[in-house]
Amino acid sequence: ILYLQVYYVDGKGNYLVPVTVPVPWTQGVARAALEEMINGPTPAQEMRYGLSSPLPPMTRVLGLTIRDGLAKVDFSEDIMSYDPENERNVLNSIIFTLLQFPSVKEVQIMVEGFSPDEFPGGTSGKGTFGWERGLNLEVADEVIELDSTQVITLYFCSVLGENHIFYIPVTRVISADSDIIKATLEELLKGPRPESSLFTELPPGTELRN
Repeated sequence: ILYLQVYYVDGKGNYLVPVTVPVPWTQGVARAALEEMINGPTPAQEMRYGLSSPLPPMTRVLGLTIRDGLAKVDFSEDIMSYDPENERNVLNSIIFTLLQFPSVKEVQIMVEGFSPDEFPGGTSGKGTFGWERGLNLEVADEVIELDSTQVITLYFCSVLGENHIFYIPVTRVISADSDIIKATLEELLKGPRPESSLFTELPPGTELRN
């Protein structure tokens, strides 16, 4: 048995939720992870937590190669049938599911053997995608000039279903001149953004002393 990480969408469609799933051992682990994500959560997970697959259910993985850090994945045209408003979650679920593997640094998404000029929501299909996409992306309030930034990953809590707590990764964009370790802890202590449905279990008023 292999344990792989896939991304489902929460009940409100706001966040990608990482879920560890067991799959039978196979040599094509990256492809198996994508196919597991297309299949979606189990009926019990769907009912209990409100999770769903971000990818259209008829989508098929036609091919996948990984070479020199680049994963090229080819999907059937069915993948293009998603709601354009959900495009960021659709593309990021593919990208970050593949980036979990150490051999993958960038991802190229193809449809029926070709890179589309653009996806239904307007994202360019040319080129590759990597960590810079940001998972559940946020921009810190003090960031004005996006050319001088760095990204960090924080974990906040979300209640899915009836009182089931999941940890949700959030990529937050901060100023490039920040000490990244100190800044990460300070952003964690700030907590989720006010408009977010996430919360933190760190006690209010906690400060970083050193």
